[in-house]
Amino acid sequence: MTSLVVVLASLLLLVATGWSRDDAAADTVEYRLTEESPTGTVVGDLLHDVPSLADDEHQQRLHFSIVTSRTTSSAATNHVLAQFTIGERDGRLVTSSPVNRERACTLQRDVTDCVIRLDVAVRPLAVFRLIRVAVIILDINDHAPVFSSTRYIL
Repeated sequence: MTSLVVVLASLLLLVATGWSRDDAAADTVEYRLTEESPTGTVVGDLLHDVPSLADDEHQQRLHFSIVTSRTTSSAATNHVLAQFTIGERDGRLVTSSPVNRERACTLQRDVTDCVIRLDVAVRPLAVFRLIRVAVIILDINDHAPVFSSTRYIL
C-alpha cells in the first residue's frame, strides 16, 4: 500500500512539474517475446536498456515496480499483470508464467501484433521515472488448421 501511495504521489509531482512528451519518448522500451516461453525467461534489462538509467549516478539505489499493464485486448488485463515480474533492484523483466498469445489478445485474434504494455515506476523520488515498456508477443504456430469439411472429393 505504501509503495502505491509513493507511486501516485510521484505521478502527481510529474504532472505538476510539467513532465514533457520528450521525456516520455526517451523512457520507452520495446521487447519481443515468443509466446509460450518458459517461466523465468528474461524479457529485458531496463537498467541497461534505458539510456537515462544507464548513466544515472543513483543506480545503486534504484527500485523498480510494475505500476500498470494493458494489452491490445482490454479483456485480459488482469491476467497479463501476473505474466511478468520485475527485479526490484536490478530492473530485469522476466516472465512469471508462459505467455499465451491467444489468451493475452483474446478479442483480436486476427490482429498481427499482440502487444502487452507495462508502465514501470523507477524510484526513489529524486530520480523518479515512468518507463513505458511494450512487449510484442510473437506467435508460434501452435494450433492445427481447422477445415469446414473433413473430406474433399475432386
